[in-house]
Amino acid sequence: MADLFGWIISFLLLIALLVLVTYQ
Repeated sequence: MADLFGWIISFLLLIALLVLVTYQ
């Protein structure tokens, strides 16, 4: 469960980064 949670957090951070770069 912990590994899955960490994976989801990493995925969300990656999406947030892409959004920031896209709307810059």
